[in-house]
Amino acid sequence: MLRFRSSAAAPEADRTELLALKALVTQLRWQLAVRRFERKYREDQRRDELGRFADEGGVTDFSAARRPSKVLVARCTAQYALDTIVCTRAGSRACHEQAALRYSNCLYRKPIPPLNY
Repeated sequence: MLRFRSSAAAPEADRTELLALKALVTQLRWQLAVRRFERKYREDQRRDELGRFADEGGVTDFSAARRPSKVLVARCTAQYALDTIVCTRAGSRACHEQAALRYSNCLYRKPIPPLNY
């Protein structure tokens, strides 16, 4: 909660309160980004390898033996959300393509290339 202080208030208290507010804003931005991502990409939407909606099973139709675990999907999705935030700040289409490749490689347990942006 914001409190108004007199001009004689200690600058360290103001600095501590400012850092706490910055941390809160950062946390809220992260939560909003994750909500936007989850709203845009749902697991029940079938997509092909290029991210387009797929009516038929195609490449994204995992057999029971190749279906990634929920833990792996959650880890890869979290990584993709972070990559998307970085790429949005970088403003680069190539960065978003690299993030999608990293997500795909993560799901298929392939080596994940670095995100150089």
